[in-house]
Amino acid sequence: VPVEPKVLRWSVLADPAISIFWAMCYVMGIMAARRNTPLNGGRILISTAWLVSFMYVVCAMLDFIQCEFQGNGIGSVCHGYWSLSTSAFIWVGLFFAHVRQQYFYVVVFFLQGAYCFYFTTFAQNAQWAIYLFYVYGTVLLGLAISMPVMYYLKLRAIYEELEEKSNAFSEAWNRMRRNEADMLQRLYQLTRQVNSLLLVARQTERRGLGRKAMILMGLYKPRISKRLKMGQRSNDIELLYKEAQQLSGPFQDFVARWNAHGVVKQGNIKTCSRALQKVVRSYERDCSKLTDLVRCSIVVKDLTELTRWVEHLMRTSEVAFGYEKRFPHRGKVQPDGAEESEGEGVELSKKFMSITCIKNRYDPAYNKHETVGYRDVCVCVEVGYIKSSIMNSCMLVPLSEWETTEGLHRHICEMQVSCLPCPAPAVWLADRRGYLFL
Repeated sequence: VPVEPKVLRWSVLADPAISIFWAMCYVMGIMAARRNTPLNGGRILISTAWLVSFMYVVCAMLDFIQCEFQGNGIGSVCHGYWSLSTSAFIWVGLFFAHVRQQYFYVVVFFLQGAYCFYFTTFAQNAQWAIYLFYVYGTVLLGLAISMPVMYYLKLRAIYEELEEKSNAFSEAWNRMRRNEADMLQRLYQLTRQVNSLLLVARQTERRGLGRKAMILMGLYKPRISKRLKMGQRSNDIELLYKEAQQLSGPFQDFVARWNAHGVVKQGNIKTCSRALQKVVRSYERDCSKLTDLVRCSIVVKDLTELTRWVEHLMRTSEVAFGYEKRFPHRGKVQPDGAEESEGEGVELSKKFMSITCIKNRYDPAYNKHETVGYRDVCVCVEVGYIKSSIMNSCMLVPLSEWETTEGLHRHICEMQVSCLPCPAPAVWLADRRGYLFL
């Protein structure tokens, strides 16, 4: 009996080739993440997923064309919906990879499990394959469900641990409000003064219809956000870390000489993994918002000394330095008060820091649940420096010489000031609160 000839189906031929290509590229991505950088490994994985989804779209188009002109000679199930649905599953996963990374793994396991059950609708003649995909899909769906459950249990244990600390912070805060109400009011006035100047700088930065149109079209990005926080000048995380490594030591030494109240505690550069977590989950992938790579903390004995520290900062610094030169129609942006500081080791006629953000967690209006009741004053300052050939170090440059110094680099650093009645390192709180995936 002669064998009935059949037409070659291009999607059936391309499917194993696409699968092999996908597997090889993902192995390359994992190796790149381990041997090179996680960022390059992620780029390979994401690019592979986009390319594979495009290949399946091409397969779907070829199937629709062949089914239209070749008839039943290429299989009983003759359409391109299988390839098109595969691309749709990949696109959903890519959406969460780009926009909602905190849910990515849950969604990927769920999509893989759902895809296994969906695949069984096409495997009509291979019963062993159907049973295998049923088991595999069930395992994947179980993992997708177990991850939120494990997160909930872990989160509940964390909050039970934090409740004791929160109660201690609340007791210390209530004592401060009763015993040092005048200092709280003075501290509130000082920080409000700085924020009002930052607000003026933000309004100036967005002034004019042309500038507003450029912002709407994405042609200009303002540095000062709605929360009155100025971002870094660069959005390149590798460049920011390079600057942080050069600046961290000299900045810590400068703060130790400049500080006039309390005890300075040097801080390490923020780890890359922690920084990437904040960029992805809190900063909408905007690396310029990383203003705490270089950081230190100051511990004072009470609110009186803390208020004096803020006054010392305002006397020896300026707020949003440079905006009065870029926009001369506005007044000079700087805090009031001409009294010079008596800080040890700093030249009184020069200022080295430009205040870019101040957050007063001692403000009664502050939401204590954001830091589990812990309170401090967090200040971000921008400093200018030039590289030195000696031991890969750098030298800070005063504000008055920023415009005339060649090869000047600017970087925003963070200082956290807390009182002894409620000491708690921010790292401890961050580790306990966690960035699990929600």
